[in-house]
Amino acid sequence: MKSGNQEAFAVKQHGTGRQLLKDFGCLSRHIELIYQHLRDDRVIYAEIRCSPNNYTTADRSAWQVLEQIRAAFQRCMDDAKASGRWFCHVNLIVIATRKQGGDLSDISRHLALAITSSQHTNESDCCRVVGVDLAGYEAVETRAAYFASEFTGIHRCGVAITAHAGENDDAEGIWQAVFKLHARRLGLHETQ
Repeated sequence: MKSGNQEAFAVKQHGTGRQLLKDFGCLSRHIELIYQHLRDDRVIYAEIRCSPNNYTTADRSAWQVLEQIRAAFQRCMDDAKASGRWFCHVNLIVIATRKQGGDLSDISRHLALAITSSQHTNESDCCRVVGVDLAGYEAVETRAAYFASEFTGIHRCGVAITAHAGENDDAEGIWQAVFKLHARRLGLHETQ
């Protein structure tokens, strides 16, 4: 029998976005709602960050999840065009999350996914992967230089890189993101 705290913990763990978005119906509906907000706000272009490995299940691989995300946005775009409603073009940015302790496995999986996807969808009018975002645990031991060799394939495919830098680190972290990882954009989380 579970105590009240154990039940609350279990509900908290299964009620997270990560758990909910493992369900394809929830993920598809979430994408429809995002697209609706983009249209309502009259956005003409958006890049949506996603982390497909976080939504895998026993019967859905990260590749299948990414393709489902891409296809759902494509359906929204096609429906908007066909109906003559406000059209927003959506592309995807795959999140590669660095973790405390330097585990590269999650980053390697997401980078491989981004490279594979960039080679499979080249039409400019479709939803496709256009970038990778190095996010997650930022510290001296997880600065961009540590991951530079992992990103070689991303550079060779012409996929853009965003790196979160300067959020929990000093100017050296920012410098490394720009000059060692060749990030085209910096992601900064503003704290108040």
